[in-house]
Amino acid sequence: MTEVAQTRDIQPQYATTANTTIRLKANVTQEQIDKARERVKAGKAGSAPTAPKQTSERPKELDHKDAKALTLGEAYKLADQRNKEARKHPYKDFGRDADKATSGSSEITMSPVASYDLNESTVGYPVGTVPPADLDVKCFSGIDVFDVVIDRFSSCSRVHLIVDYYKISSNEPPEHLGTTKAKVQFFQQQYNTARSMRIFGMMQKDSVVYDWGWWDNIWTAPGIDLTIVGNCIDTTSGCSATGSPVTMSWENWNSSNTWYNWNINSDETRGIGRDKQSPHRSHVEIYTDTGDYQTVNRGSFVERLIRCDSATYIYPDWPKGCVFLETIPRLMYSRAADSPQKEVADHIYKAQNSPDSTYPTSSTAKKIPGKYIDGSYLAPGLHRLHANFHQAKMDANTAHKDAACTSTGEYSLTGLPLSLRPDTANGEECDEYPFRVSLEGAASPDWDFSVQAVNGTQNGSAGQMLMIYMRNHRILAWDDLIPADYNDRYYVQIVDF
Repeated sequence: MTEVAQTRDIQPQYATTANTTIRLKANVTQEQIDKARERVKAGKAGSAPTAPKQTSERPKELDHKDAKALTLGEAYKLADQRNKEARKHPYKDFGRDADKATSGSSEITMSPVASYDLNESTVGYPVGTVPPADLDVKCFSGIDVFDVVIDRFSSCSRVHLIVDYYKISSNEPPEHLGTTKAKVQFFQQQYNTARSMRIFGMMQKDSVVYDWGWWDNIWTAPGIDLTIVGNCIDTTSGCSATGSPVTMSWENWNSSNTWYNWNINSDETRGIGRDKQSPHRSHVEIYTDTGDYQTVNRGSFVERLIRCDSATYIYPDWPKGCVFLETIPRLMYSRAADSPQKEVADHIYKAQNSPDSTYPTSSTAKKIPGKYIDGSYLAPGLHRLHANFHQAKMDANTAHKDAACTSTGEYSLTGLPLSLRPDTANGEECDEYPFRVSLEGAASPDWDFSVQAVNGTQNGSAGQMLMIYMRNHRILAWDDLIPADYNDRYYVQIVDF
């Protein structure tokens, strides 16, 4: 396995405090109240609770066959809506408490990288029985509630759970018994070798608070059961889930340090196009209707948008995989004075922000796509070309670029003037934007492009960074067999640091 570049300063691409409080209403009978008190009494007498063991068995009623399956186009639009909503309620302190915890002591250990590795990815972390230790620390060192998608492969959340319990009987109106509150933590991680995602869940230790009255706070509320399970929101899209629900008393959840997990799986035969793409929605459900109790409305937490594919060309070791769609894929280059790609970054910055000042010149306003706009998933992006499928398009992009760089052919009057052409004797090359490996490249009939002389070493470094980015962020190649708005896209962001 080739080492995947990662940085110490992972910053989330999607971070919000929206939808981080969930309130439920649950009914219990007198018989079940008595059972809860028996559990608490047994625990105080010294009987050790038995930790639940997960199996692959799942009750059929967990399936959600009535939910509407999304198309890829609808999934991208929903991702755009969620990004806009997230930015109304931003969470800005991701990793803050982890940084404090490690300050002055041992640092979080991650793969060493060169400067300006702006395009970090968590794709290299293997999926295990617990979240990766580095990311666990980054996500859960503090006490805040949040919903964060770190990148296309990792997500973490901590939410407030509030459950109001009512006693019900056949001849009495419901009686409010009390309210139990807690914080619940989830980590979600994509596989890069299978069309699957793993959801990890646990209650934040010692976060449970009972408001049932002093006697019931001690003898009743801790014995009530609570169930957590990961699930698909719809099964008609080819989404399925494995891993049994986990049921424990509130008291046992509150004292447990165990991560439980569930897998969300994608049926390859239901995918569309060359790469068999499928969009899915997953979430975590919390309830108490396990045969003893009934939850009026199940709690639904951390709904995620997922795209799974079988694109074998991404990387030989990663023939299948899934990504989170809440993130807006963006390749970053730096204009900082010591950036290894500075001249390329300067060129792209000019092309994106002052296209009419670029070559080849045009008698009409130039339109050059691909600029990253914070919070906008539907801005004109770039679409990947791959030599396995698009060699002719890539060759055409090169031919147009070369003509513009030498002011020949159709660019004889608009291309680079002689004084601005690359000084090849001193290692300069002609750079183009959008890239040769993009559908929107120089040969595109729908978009304009820019060429500029840049340092050849920096141009090569930028090109290598582009290819690594597309691998490590699982950017799919353009597919003529599916609607245009179903295709994967990415953006370029130029930064000054």
